[in-house]
Amino acid sequence: MILRSPYYQVIDGVRRSAIVQPDVLRKALHFTPVKGDILQMSYPKCGTHWMQYLTLLILNEGRPIRNYQEFSSSGRSVEYAGIEGWKPHNGERTLPYRAMLTHLDPPRKKHLNADAKYVYVARNPWDCCVSFYHHVSNLSPFRFQDGTFDEFLDSFLRGDFGYGDYFDHVLAGYALKDEPNVLFVTYEQIKEDTRSVGLKLAYFLDERYGRALETNDCLLRTLMERSTVEHMKKLLVLDLKGEENPAMSGLFKGREVYAKVGYQGDRSKYSFVRKGIVGGWSEHFTKWQLQKMNVRITERTKGSDVMCLWTNIVRETKNAMRGEQ
Repeated sequence: MILRSPYYQVIDGVRRSAIVQPDVLRKALHFTPVKGDILQMSYPKCGTHWMQYLTLLILNEGRPIRNYQEFSSSGRSVEYAGIEGWKPHNGERTLPYRAMLTHLDPPRKKHLNADAKYVYVARNPWDCCVSFYHHVSNLSPFRFQDGTFDEFLDSFLRGDFGYGDYFDHVLAGYALKDEPNVLFVTYEQIKEDTRSVGLKLAYFLDERYGRALETNDCLLRTLMERSTVEHMKKLLVLDLKGEENPAMSGLFKGREVYAKVGYQGDRSKYSFVRKGIVGGWSEHFTKWQLQKMNVRITERTKGSDVMCLWTNIVRETKNAMRGEQ
């Protein structure tokens, strides 16, 4: 039996996302952030939109982001939307910083620009894998809408379906965690204590943002209310026809894109936020699948303490492999 894998495209000899535009990607590969830039780095489905949303709320000083169009005007994906000629704005004013995000591999320490700021978000591999499966099995460009989780797990562990290897990405980000212009956080930290992460992020971006949040309870409360999972579900909705999100329209030009499970039943709309939980892996992984993941983790993280980021989850998965509660 031939195992299926999410569709990808080959650009300049490298497997890339089925959605990315080759010309935009090539420019993104040569991009280096400069002073005034905030570059968020993460492997897909690791809290990318959540952290970007927090960042933009802070830069907007609590002003609401009303829809995905405003989200993609205030911030920008380097390899999907491109940044040529882009000036970040919230509809009323130009923002003081350029907040960008990327899923491309993090740079090595020697290639960091000391004048720029970098944010890295990591998520445990089990939940990342589950979330990514729902992503690629929902959107038509991946040609995987009838694919199984077991098939996707094999693709995820091989890291050969257009997004690179999860472990390569996280290990590269982890190597940067102690750099003064890098903020390293985990999805699990954001979920457990959004307030603390928000304050830490605000001070990292600029001391004035941190002070503003810490001394203004109303502003901090507003930030927390607007960055809940339920709130973001309603706002971070992508129009797959490209009509409502001009910044992303190039991704859909010349092709019909639809979701298997659309937002509120509309298959031309897709919400980037699904559940926003920690521990969803337990509803998908069998004992055998957990064993396969465990073998890969052992191989790829040998000599690193990166898995200490998720000590509790590691213990839970090992208990599940043994059939313990």
